[in-house]
This record gives sequence, structure tokens and C-alpha cells, in this order.
Amino acid sequence: MSKKLLTIRTWTDPRLRFRSPPFAILYLVLIFISDVSTARSQSIRERNRQTTTLQGSSVWHQLKNDIRFLVEPIRAPKYSFAILRGSRDVQEKPFSFDVFPDRLVVVLTGLHTNRSTALQFAEQIISQSPHAASRVYAVFEYPNDGPIMESAKVFREYLRELYRKSPTTHVTIVAHSMGGLIARYALEEVRPEPRQDCSVDRLVMIFPPNRGSLLAQYADVLELPDLLDRLSSNASPLTSIMDCLVHDGVGEACDDLIPGSTLLQTLNGNSIPKTVRYSIAVGTAGPISPSQRLLAGFALGTLRSQYRTDSAEIEWLLDKGEQLLRCDELTQGCGDGAVAVTSARLPGVRDVAEFPLHHIQWCDPMHEAAIQLRRWVIDRLE
Repeated sequence: MSKKLLTIRTWTDPRLRFRSPPFAILYLVLIFISDVSTARSQSIRERNRQTTTLQGSSVWHQLKNDIRFLVEPIRAPKYSFAILRGSRDVQEKPFSFDVFPDRLVVVLTGLHTNRSTALQFAEQIISQSPHAASRVYAVFEYPNDGPIMESAKVFREYLRELYRKSPTTHVTIVAHSMGGLIARYALEEVRPEPRQDCSVDRLVMIFPPNRGSLLAQYADVLELPDLLDRLSSNASPLTSIMDCLVHDGVGEACDDLIPGSTLLQTLNGNSIPKTVRYSIAVGTAGPISPSQRLLAGFALGTLRSQYRTDSAEIEWLLDKGEQLLRCDELTQGCGDGAVAVTSARLPGVRDVAEFPLHHIQWCDPMHEAAIQLRRWVIDRLE
């Protein structure tokens, strides 16, 4: 896909740019060494009490808090709202804000994904439908690991700006995963009713974690692929690391996605705006079959009963294995590998469809179920 298609016009958040100071890296190294030393002494006491807490985990959480404390004064989250026109053959269509469309389709992606994924999905929608090719598309890019509430408020301001410029432009939001929570917060939490200051009348959510995910506590590992992707862009290692920390966040989104988090309690206590129609696509292709789940649970139980150990680390691993097996997110028919079916669904939303896809297959160009998913989305763009 031509890169020219991607950049028609971009607004960026006018905050302070970060100049990577070497002392920041040195500070993090010293903090990490201090936390590891503290954790080693704590580990001895914990083992004596035969607890099941792995201190390596507490080291990581403490390190995250230290990083957040260091980065907070110099955070400069990046936001953009790129406008593009589509066509069936994906040709560049120059767009001017002086001429607004009747309908704008805004695409949001989820945790640890970037704008290129949203643009890929828009391209697939365009290629599958001549009618969809006549639409004007936009992609909202936000810190993919930062606070959800913060990104939602910025998104809300973009929608208000669009409404001020063109009150007659109707907006459909298509959001994958965590992007659905950002869209919901922008529409539900901020009052007055959306129709009074923005023209969103449709929200299409694909595999949204509306009630969180039990796997969110492990989502920090996704930071590594994101960092490797930045390193592959020929940027210096120091710049790539600090760009992740300063522009993308330090695991705040993962904390927001844990079931029962403050954000989820607030969000799920709201009512659905009467002027916005909600549609939800649910994934059911978890990696583990129900029979495999039972067999693995039996194997772990046997290990625990036959091989008792005083090792806190081994006990922690067995506990985590059993916790993972209790996650509907991972079971076929009950989740998509990241979000449980029960978490994706929302009370009061009747337009719900299930697809035999795992969480990241929404952009699969060849999978038949992914093609059907995009047709389902296209029908809601009419």
C-alpha cells in the first residue's frame, strides 16, 4: 500500500518533546539493581512462610512504578488523527478539510498495535466493497500502552473539533479490542449526550474487552515485540527505548484492562447513549479446546499432589498454570485467546455476532471467517 495514502493530514498533540538524557537510563539501571537486591532478601522470608508469590513478579511491578515516576514529568504522548480517502484499487485520493463527507469512518486499534494495522484494515474494507470505497476514512492513533481514560479524552476532543467544522458529517467508529473501550469512554463518560457536540451515530466493536481480561496481567510481555519493531526502523536503541516509555506509556493500559479496575467499574456503570447504535463482533477461536483444558488441569493437579516442593517459585508456576487454565479467554468457544465471550458482550446490545477467529485475526487477508467479519462490518457502514 502506498505510503502516500496514509498521510493526508495529521494533527499531533502539541506537548513537550523528549530529549533522551543519559542519566535517565542510568537511574533505571540503579533502581532495577536496588529492587532485585531487595527482592532477594524478601524471597528468603517469603519462602520461610511458604507463600506462593514469585518475587520476580513484584520486582517487575516495582520497576514499572519506578519508571512511571521517572517518566511522568517528561511524558509526551503522541496522538494523531489521519484522514484518507479510499478507492477499490487503493489509489490516493487528496482530501481537503474544506470539503467534508456525509459520513466519516474512524478506525481505532488496540493494545500494542499502531496506525499501520488500522490502515491495513481500512484498505481491506475498501478492497472488499465498491460502496465502502466511496467512504472517507480516518485513523486515530494514540499511546497504545498509556492510560485509556487519557486517550479517550483526547479522542473526544477530536470528535468535537470535527463537529465544530462540519456538524452534518456523520461518524461511524470501528474499534478493535481496547480501542472499543476508548471509543465507549469518549461517548459514554463525557456528558452531555454525544449527539449534542459530536455526530457519532454508530460504534462497531471488534473483540472488545468490555469487562477486561484475566490475561491483562501478562500483557506487559507484548512490550518486547513493540520495542523490536521500533528497533527495526533503524532508530538508535536508546531512542527506541525512550520512545516506548515517553510516547507509549508504561503499562497503564494493562492495569486498566484487569477485571474490576477503576476504569472498567466506571465505564460499565454508564448507560449506552440513545443516539449511538452499538454492534459487537465476538471471537471464539481460543487456542485450547475444552478437552485439552480438562486434561491440562488434571496433569497440573497430579504434579501438585505427587511432587510436593518447598520451592516458592515452583508453587508459583503451578498456581499460574492453574489460573491460566481457568481463563475462558483461552478456551475455544469461550474466548478468542485474549478476551472472553462474556467480557465482549454488553447488556442491552442486541447486534452481536460470533466469529471463529482469535484476537489478532481480524486483519487476516485470507481467512474466510475474517473475510466474513469484514463483510459484517461493511454492512454496518451503510
